[in-house]
Amino acid sequence: CHADHLNVPLLRRLRSNGRTRLVIPASIADQFLPLTGGAATDVTVLEVGQSACISGFTLTCHPGYHDEPGTAGYPSGSFLVSLPDGINLFFPGDVRDYARRLPATLPPIDYAFGHVWLGRGNSLDDAFPLVDDFCRFMMQCRPGVLFLTHLREVSRGADSMWLPRHAALVRARLSELAPETVVSIPSPGVVLFLFKPFRHALFDAWSLRAGRPF
Repeated sequence: CHADHLNVPLLRRLRSNGRTRLVIPASIADQFLPLTGGAATDVTVLEVGQSACISGFTLTCHPGYHDEPGTAGYPSGSFLVSLPDGINLFFPGDVRDYARRLPATLPPIDYAFGHVWLGRGNSLDDAFPLVDDFCRFMMQCRPGVLFLTHLREVSRGADSMWLPRHAALVRARLSELAPETVVSIPSPGVVLFLFKPFRHALFDAWSLRAGRPF
């Protein structure tokens, strides 16, 4: 339950609105529930391998990958989300051990969301040996489209903040390893349309100034 992924006031509001159901991995339940409002009447807690169907969306919990080699690691989970129209999304979450294997039971993935992380305290460097490891980890699920996220987190120090320039290194390497995969680096505020096949949003290539009137 790290602060860069856990806005406690927002989650408390969501849990109290009577309309929102949260789905979390069991591995974080003991931390998450007391932080965000207590008993789990409005939260679905899934063990690894369990699924829940909510409003036609099937969410399946898979293992987390936040165990950095040489550390005790952190409780985490990943999720497969299957949409009613057959589109599959995969959210591995924060990954620290790129040697881990993804579940062999994953179906073909249309959209994956990769959190860029290329080392500890080294984001100001020029070279990043983990670029290749990151790419090969994500390519295990052979996504049709990979969104690169975990960027511009302003709460981080300068030596730990991942930026579009780092994501661009990943995209360049992926163009060599898996040219069939579309790699997108969304900007904050961009709306993503998860069509099949993927189509870039109409205004993606526009500057903020050009798109503001629309």
